[in-house]
Amino acid sequence: MLRRSSALARRAVTGYQQSRRYCAGDTELTLVPSGPDRISLNGCIFHGFHGVLEEEKQLGQKFIVDAILYCDFSKAAKSDALKDTVNYAAVYRDIRLVMEGKPRNLIETVACDIATNILQDYREVKGLKISVQKPHVALDGVVKSMGVEIERCRFDPDDDDL
Repeated sequence: MLRRSSALARRAVTGYQQSRRYCAGDTELTLVPSGPDRISLNGCIFHGFHGVLEEEKQLGQKFIVDAILYCDFSKAAKSDALKDTVNYAAVYRDIRLVMEGKPRNLIETVACDIATNILQDYREVKGLKISVQKPHVALDGVVKSMGVEIERCRFDPDDDDL
């Protein structure tokens, strides 16, 4: 009971409400923070060599990445110091390294690589949403773009109430 109260108090202080996500069989997958504090990188355009087709690997193509990073801005808002928040210019550089780096067959892998790197490198990021779009897709039809979107969240093993 005390533990639940302290977890509720922590949520109130940080401004986050945690929600559970489930898959088949009621197996818990992840927690996604919801709250007002987000950093958005929208429409980041890169030329990469990701894809299954040989032409994609040889010529490359344009990719568009959107990233939403869930953070707590309360410390940064008080200090007005970059060290107390996430430097979005550094995050952009890290996304660029993945997008212009090692070619992958699937954009699902690319999105997961981006998410993993950000969660490993930026402790302030509590969760994120990454979208990777391919605007020029070889399909028998007309589409604006095709893409994937993933959500990941940092899991705190000490917080068994959530």
